[in-house]
Amino acid sequence: MGKRHPRYVRSVGHALHVLSLFSPERPHVSVTEAAKALDLGKSTISRLLSTMAAEGFVTKSPETGRYGLGLRAYEVGLAYLSDLSLRRVAMPLLEEIAFTAHETVYLGVLGDRAAIYIDKILSPLSLRVDSHIGFAIPLHATALGKLLLAAQPAEYVDAVIASGLRAHTRRTITTPRLLRAELRRIRAAGFALDLEEFEENLHCIAFPLRDHRGVVVAAFSVSGPAVRFTRQVMEKHRPLFGQAASRISERLGFRGSFEKAPPERRRPSRRMAIGSLTPTSRKGG
Repeated sequence: MGKRHPRYVRSVGHALHVLSLFSPERPHVSVTEAAKALDLGKSTISRLLSTMAAEGFVTKSPETGRYGLGLRAYEVGLAYLSDLSLRRVAMPLLEEIAFTAHETVYLGVLGDRAAIYIDKILSPLSLRVDSHIGFAIPLHATALGKLLLAAQPAEYVDAVIASGLRAHTRRTITTPRLLRAELRRIRAAGFALDLEEFEENLHCIAFPLRDHRGVVVAAFSVSGPAVRFTRQVMEKHRPLFGQAASRISERLGFRGSFEKAPPERRRPSRRMAIGSLTPTSRKGG
């Protein structure tokens, strides 16, 4: 198993080792078989399997008493495969964007009330943006976060607002009214901006990636120093970014139009120009 981390949780490790016993060649395992394979007591294995069964990760056959994988294990595996598919489809096209724009490109998904970077392509320039993969960014203060938040139901948006809209810079949106207005503009326009709302001197633009159901499953953002990645530069490259979003979504099975807001959002609006989204007085009531 190799050297253990100082914060290693033994019981969690045992549970994961039990899960690793299942395979196409061995779809079912008994308590005795698991105890022997892992050199653990049968009482320990029984408690672990009972807990995992209660959480849906394994199921117990009433006829044989043996355990097999449950629906939750399938869902976790499916999420992993989906992530692999998303990266495989998206990254070649995002590399083209990074090469053309000479700015950093992030691929991100919705996490626990935050957006999570799952891949990136760094700008080749020495003055560039660089955040690590796995970095969580706020939903209300970043282009990628706002884009993903705009695709969520009203109840989710309400929960994010209720958790607090922290100010990261003087341009951060910190009031529910302004955030909801911003999300409406994003749905109508099909892209989102961050003009120094999360970090000073940082500009970002983000676009949605949809699957075969039309659901926004991820987004990508292009980020650069405000002095170089200006509103004019973003406007210049916006058609290229939008085309990449369409092409990636098509490869994920999407066959709809990016020119329309989602069906459940019926308020019509003109497509927004980047110059019209300059963040001004964000902290008013």
